[in-house]
Amino acid sequence: MAAISLRKGNTRLPPEVNRVLYVRNLPFNITSEEMYDIFGKYGAIRQIRIGHEQVTTTSRRR
Repeated sequence: MAAISLRKGNTRLPPEVNRVLYVRNLPFNITSEEMYDIFGKYGAIRQIRIGHEQVTTTSRRR
């Protein structure tokens, strides 16, 4: 599938390539491996990023 052109020369990847899922309210101690196990059954996962506090490197707590 070819890329879809938008105004001003911007290009966008086809929908099946350009997908981001943002998940909130996960346990503070969840690991990437656990997230792969949970969400991997719904489709291929290319990357998992977990936000951490800059100083403590623990998961963010709000």
